[in-house]
Amino acid sequence: PRLTDVQPLLARVEQQAQRGLGMPLAMLIHPSTRNTPVTQKFIFDFQDALAGFRVAGLNRSDLNAREAGDQLDVDLRMQFNLEDPQGGYLSRPVSVRARFGRVDDKVALVRLTVIKPGSGS
Repeated sequence: PRLTDVQPLLARVEQQAQRGLGMPLAMLIHPSTRNTPVTQKFIFDFQDALAGFRVAGLNRSDLNAREAGDQLDVDLRMQFNLEDPQGGYLSRPVSVRARFGRVDDKVALVRLTVIKPGSGS
Protein backbone atom coordinates (compact mmCIF):
# COMPACT_ATOMS: atom_id res chain seq x y z
CA PRO A 1 0.00 0.00 0.00
CA ARG A 2 0.96 3.63 -0.53
CA LEU A 3 0.45 6.48 1.89
CA THR A 4 -2.51 7.75 -0.15
CA ASP A 5 -4.11 4.29 0.18
CA VAL A 6 -3.94 4.33 3.98
CA GLN A 7 -4.97 7.96 4.62
CA PRO A 8 -8.57 7.11 5.65
CA LEU A 9 -7.37 4.48 8.15
CA LEU A 10 -4.61 6.78 9.37
CA ALA A 11 -7.18 9.50 10.06
CA ARG A 12 -9.18 7.02 12.15
CA VAL A 13 -6.05 6.08 14.10
CA GLU A 14 -5.45 9.74 14.93
CA GLN A 15 -9.09 10.25 15.81
CA GLN A 16 -9.10 7.28 18.20
CA ALA A 17 -5.73 8.28 19.68
CA GLN A 18 -7.31 11.53 20.82
CA ARG A 19 -9.56 9.51 23.14
CA GLY A 20 -6.44 8.44 25.02
CA LEU A 21 -7.43 4.77 25.25
CA GLY A 22 -5.53 1.86 23.75
CA MET A 23 -8.48 -0.51 23.27
CA PRO A 24 -10.43 1.61 20.73
CA LEU A 25 -7.20 2.01 18.76
CA ALA A 26 -6.61 -1.75 18.83
CA MET A 27 -10.13 -2.32 17.48
CA LEU A 28 -9.01 -0.63 14.24
CA ILE A 29 -6.57 -3.49 13.61
CA HIS A 30 -7.87 -6.06 11.13
CA PRO A 31 -9.55 -8.96 13.01
CA SER A 32 -7.18 -11.50 11.47
CA THR A 33 -4.19 -9.86 13.20
CA ARG A 34 -5.84 -8.20 16.22
CA ASN A 35 -5.81 -10.91 18.90
CA THR A 36 -2.06 -11.19 19.38
CA PRO A 37 0.43 -10.54 22.18
CA VAL A 38 1.75 -7.62 20.10
CA THR A 39 -1.68 -5.96 20.21
CA GLN A 40 -2.04 -6.57 23.94
CA LYS A 41 1.40 -5.01 24.47
CA PHE A 42 0.37 -2.01 22.36
CA ILE A 43 -2.72 -1.41 24.53
CA PHE A 44 -0.62 -1.53 27.70
CA ASP A 45 2.21 0.60 26.27
CA PHE A 46 -0.17 3.25 24.91
CA GLN A 47 -1.99 3.59 28.23
CA ASP A 48 1.35 3.64 30.06
CA ALA A 49 2.72 6.38 27.78
CA LEU A 50 -0.20 8.65 28.73
CA ALA A 51 0.15 7.71 32.41
CA GLY A 52 -3.59 7.78 33.00
CA PHE A 53 -3.98 11.49 32.25
CA ARG A 54 -7.05 12.76 30.42
CA VAL A 55 -6.31 13.83 26.86
CA ALA A 56 -7.29 17.46 26.35
CA GLY A 57 -5.97 17.71 22.79
CA LEU A 58 -3.73 16.14 20.23
CA ASN A 59 -1.30 17.60 17.73
CA ARG A 60 0.49 15.44 15.22
CA SER A 61 3.97 16.82 15.06
CA ASP A 62 5.42 14.48 12.46
CA LEU A 63 4.60 11.62 10.12
CA ASN A 64 7.12 9.32 8.45
CA ALA A 65 6.16 6.51 6.04
CA ARG A 66 8.34 3.79 4.58
CA GLU A 67 7.75 0.59 2.71
CA ALA A 68 8.52 -2.65 4.53
CA GLY A 69 8.29 -5.32 1.85
CA ASP A 70 4.65 -5.55 0.80
CA GLN A 71 3.61 -3.48 3.83
CA LEU A 72 3.77 0.19 4.76
CA ASP A 73 4.98 1.44 8.15
CA VAL A 74 3.79 4.89 9.19
CA ASP A 75 5.32 6.46 12.28
CA LEU A 76 3.10 9.06 13.92
CA ARG A 77 4.86 11.33 16.37
CA MET A 78 2.00 12.88 18.29
CA GLN A 79 2.06 15.56 20.93
CA PHE A 80 -0.68 15.02 23.50
CA ASN A 81 -2.00 17.86 25.65
CA LEU A 82 -2.92 16.19 28.93
CA GLU A 83 -4.90 17.33 31.94
CA ASP A 84 -3.61 16.24 35.33
CA PRO A 85 -5.95 15.45 38.25
CA GLN A 86 -5.36 18.90 39.78
CA GLY A 87 -6.57 20.62 36.60
CA GLY A 88 -3.15 21.56 35.29
CA TYR A 89 -1.93 20.78 31.80
CA LEU A 90 1.16 19.15 30.45
CA SER A 91 2.39 18.09 27.04
CA ARG A 92 3.66 14.59 26.31
CA PRO A 93 5.01 13.14 23.06
CA VAL A 94 3.94 9.62 22.07
CA SER A 95 5.08 7.88 18.91
CA VAL A 96 3.05 5.09 17.36
CA ARG A 97 3.97 2.89 14.41
CA ALA A 98 1.02 1.79 12.29
CA ARG A 99 1.70 -1.08 9.90
CA PHE A 100 -0.59 -1.43 6.91
CA GLY A 101 -0.86 -4.37 4.56
CA ARG A 102 -3.36 -6.06 2.31
CA VAL A 103 -5.86 -8.55 3.68
CA ASP A 104 -8.26 -10.13 1.19
CA ASP A 105 -6.86 -7.68 -1.38
CA LYS A 106 -7.96 -4.64 0.69
CA VAL A 107 -5.74 -2.20 2.58
CA ALA A 108 -5.87 -2.94 6.30
CA LEU A 109 -4.21 -1.87 9.53
CA VAL A 110 -2.37 -5.00 10.66
CA ARG A 111 -0.32 -3.81 13.65
CA LEU A 112 0.14 -0.93 16.07
CA THR A 113 3.16 -0.47 18.32
CA VAL A 114 4.31 2.30 20.62
CA ILE A 115 7.80 3.48 19.73
CA LYS A 116 9.66 3.91 22.99
CA PRO A 117 12.12 6.83 23.11
CA GLY A 118 15.55 5.74 21.96
CA SER A 119 14.39 2.33 20.74
CA GLY A 120 13.43 3.09 17.14
CA SER A 121 10.75 0.41 17.35
